[in-house]
This record gives sequence, C-alpha cells and structure tokens, in this order.
Amino acid sequence: MPDTEHQGQKLPWHTWPGRALHSEALGSALRKICPPSLRPKAGALRARLFPPDRSQVFSSIYRNATWGSDLETVSGPGSTLEETAVVRQELPGLLRRFGARSLLDAPCGDLYWMKECDLGDVDYIGMDVVPAMIDAISQQLAAPRRRFLVGDIVKDDLPKADVILCRDCLVHLPTPDVIAALRNFKRSGSTYLLTTTFTDRTDNDDLPAAGGWRPLNLVHRPFLLPDPVLVLNEHSRYADGAYPDKSLGLWDLSSLPL
Repeated sequence: MPDTEHQGQKLPWHTWPGRALHSEALGSALRKICPPSLRPKAGALRARLFPPDRSQVFSSIYRNATWGSDLETVSGPGSTLEETAVVRQELPGLLRRFGARSLLDAPCGDLYWMKECDLGDVDYIGMDVVPAMIDAISQQLAAPRRRFLVGDIVKDDLPKADVILCRDCLVHLPTPDVIAALRNFKRSGSTYLLTTTFTDRTDNDDLPAAGGWRPLNLVHRPFLLPDPVLVLNEHSRYADGAYPDKSLGLWDLSSLPL
C-alpha cells in the first residue's frame, strides 16, 4: 500500500489516520468470507497489516483486569508476592553488587511487588505504557526517590539508569518489537539490562501482535545476545512449575551486538 500525506508529513501506510477503520473493515470482511478453520490465520494477517497500538492493547488489559481478575495484582500471575519472592530477596543485593544507584523499571506495572522491595537509597523510576496506571500509582506511591512516567520501551526516549529492569515484558511483544526495545535500551546510555529469559529454551516463537505470551531465550536466534553476566533463576511456581528455567539475565548493554 502507498504512503500518505498527513499535516505535511509522509507517513507509512500502516500508521496513517483512519487505519483503525480499515482494520475493522478488514476484520469484518475476513469474518464473513473465512471458514472457522481459517479465522485464526486471518486474524494473524489482520494483526500484521494493522498492528494494534501497544498503549491501547495494554491499557485494555489493565482496564479489564485481563491478567488479574482473580489475583492480588492486575499485572498478572508473574507479579504476585509468591512469584516474586526470589526477585524481591535478591534484587537489592544485586544492585549493591554492581554499584547501581539508579533503576529504571520498565514496565513497572501496578508496582504491587516492587513496593515491597527495599531498594535503599537507589533512585527508582517506574515507566509504563498505560497512562491510567501511571496516574494511579503516581498519586499513591510517588516519593523523593521514586517517580513515574508514561513511556513505550519500543520507541520512546528512555532515561539513563545504572540498571534497566524489564521483567515479564518482552515475552508479550512480537519479535520485531523485542529487537527494537533492546536497541532502545542500549541507545539510552544505561549500563546494565536485567530482563526475563528462559534459559533452557532453544527456539523462539514470534507473536502476531502485542499482548500475547511465549517464553524467550535471548541468547538464541533471532536475538543472539551474549551470555549474561549473571543469571537469577526465579524458581517460578507458575502453572505447577512448568517453567523452572524462568530467570532474570543481567547484560552489560555496551556488549550487546545491536
């Protein structure tokens, strides 16, 4: 499809105003002409042609409590106090070990478990793509060493920090967005990235759109990150212990081949 002009600027066709209407029209047409057996593939095609806005996707998940309607947190099963016990215990010492005085937590979610983590004198910045959630936690939890901002890790400028914590996020993004986020982390000038990786996985699947989930091992294709400086196994009990390799890997951002 051709690009279009908008307010004097040439925009890629998939970002031009009115794309939502075209996406709905395509979805309606596909539902009418596709037999039920082909509708999942048709839905994936629609998502590829008209990728939904990440803020809208995750705002809808937050608003409807899609990941936490029966949990103590709207951020999902990975953010309960049980699932974060190891991280809460180990994170302060890890930050001290690597001399970190600032932490960018992106995305920060509803801060359910992080607010129970004693970071000492580390300056904390929580960032999320969901404006309503940032408004809520800013009013309740902002403090002299704790501030919040709205931002998209895939495309927005990020504040420089000693450590970027990106837990349970990249697994929800399509592969091109994961790569863009990793490049954005490095571009921020921050020192370390602490992010979720599943150390026993050998293959990395893609997602048709943001908001789904699959495990990722960031040292395998297509990411090919070097071995992390440190691996913190979370001892996850989620799904009856189905993911014993779920970990946080620490990378020196300057070493990433991005």
